[in-house]
Amino acid sequence: MNQTPRPACGATRRRRQYLCTSCWDQLRVWVKNALKKDDDLASERLRELYGQVHDHRPLNEIEVTP
Repeated sequence: MNQTPRPACGATRRRRQYLCTSCWDQLRVWVKNALKKDDDLASERLRELYGQVHDHRPLNEIEVTP
């Protein structure tokens, strides 16, 4: 198990997950769908996600490149 990138959460995430399950569930559906895409913008979306997580933006307000 890996430490979650959201320190306030305290949960662990499974291998190959960006966030723990409870945090992932708080993201809006379109954000999760965008993060699941495997294209040229995938790494940019992940940077956007983690940047907002580390800036303590509420998970249900996070936005990434579609």
